[in-house]
Amino acid sequence: MIELILHDIYDTFSYVKYGIAAAVCVALALTVLYRRRIWDDGGKQKEFVSLVCKSMFLAFYGTVLLQVTLLSREPGSRIAAELIPFSTWGTTAQSRAYEIKNMIIFLPVGVFLPLVYRRLRRLRTVTLALTGLSVGIELVQFVTQRGYL
Repeated sequence: MIELILHDIYDTFSYVKYGIAAAVCVALALTVLYRRRIWDDGGKQKEFVSLVCKSMFLAFYGTVLLQVTLLSREPGSRIAAELIPFSTWGTTAQSRAYEIKNMIIFLPVGVFLPLVYRRLRRLRTVTLALTGLSVGIELVQFVTQRGYL
């Protein structure tokens, strides 16, 4: 099962180039939008660098997440819906690897969001935000038939 998970993680590296492109575009856009404000007031440069780094990470992660969960799959390739949590765990190593991979994919955002946004530092708030993100992805996958609900 570990080999299957590692193989799926390795496949994700093919999407890194899109994430890097999105991160660079965000950094350039922020630099253009804020250049006068930042360079006129020297004290805000550290805040600007922090904003750019955080925004680049979110753009990178969001792009890779979008590629993995939606764009890497053919429309209409998955049409099943199962509303009982972990009911797709199954008996095969492949089905279990999918479940574990789905949990692993949200670890970065679960750690990063509370560090970036003060409002998300409470367990309840970050749990609601991540649940909303997960439900949103699941619904889009179901509607586009690019993933199992």
